[in-house]
Amino acid sequence: MDGVKRRGLSDAAAGTVLLVVGAACAGLLMSQERVLMPAHLPTLTLPADQVAARMADDRRREQLPAAERSAALEELLMEQGRAEQRGVEDSDSYKRRRRALELGHINLVNTGGKETALGMRARATARFERALNLELAEDEAKAVIGAMGAVLEKEGAVVSGHVVAPRFVVRTLFKARWNLLHGLVPDDTFEPIEKRAYYGWQALHAPRRPIDRRLTALRAYADKGGTDIDEALGVLLFRARDYRGAATALEKAYRARPSIRLRNYLLGARWAAGYED
Repeated sequence: MDGVKRRGLSDAAAGTVLLVVGAACAGLLMSQERVLMPAHLPTLTLPADQVAARMADDRRREQLPAAERSAALEELLMEQGRAEQRGVEDSDSYKRRRRALELGHINLVNTGGKETALGMRARATARFERALNLELAEDEAKAVIGAMGAVLEKEGAVVSGHVVAPRFVVRTLFKARWNLLHGLVPDDTFEPIEKRAYYGWQALHAPRRPIDRRLTALRAYADKGGTDIDEALGVLLFRARDYRGAATALEKAYRARPSIRLRNYLLGARWAAGYED
């Protein structure tokens, strides 16, 4: 018909409609039930105020006066780091130095008290951070770091040479190694927030650790207030091929906080376990 204009959508309007329709279709597809194998663990969470308080404690301890025995013990620790960097050492000298570190720590505590030893650990941790920040000379940095680089890689805190863990976690992992080198258990004198960081990272973000150790770490993480425990338990049990246990844990997680992802993870665990839904 002459003189009659045909009206349609402008290019911009048409594009908007297509975008809305596409998003709606994607949302519909995502909301449908899918059998999804539980693969991804939840992320470690740490209350910022507790982390800040613990960092403040460390800064205070860094300023504590060093005991007379501290200097010799600190130099022994540097010697340990240099030996670790070299990578080759006879077992007798290694055992002698490790024993000297243990006895030196015992003597330091007996003469100066536990706070004196904690002050030394705080200074060592600060020095380690300066090494990571490239604030030390190369030789000193190598002695400070020692084998800690390999430890961080094993714990999944360093990937392809890049630190991927939060700095508080890295500091806590260093303290655990410091404790071990001085004959203590890894979490000796750790505050609850440090245990939450230490065990939470091992449970949730350390893929090279055996599953049984990650499950043990998860229990410790839960004991210190960790979050998303049932979800993490379900994923770890699934990796351990305990599919029924995984389904039970994921069902508990889904009932507590329903989500599409958890529902699909639960379906995947139930399918692997041979359940008929």
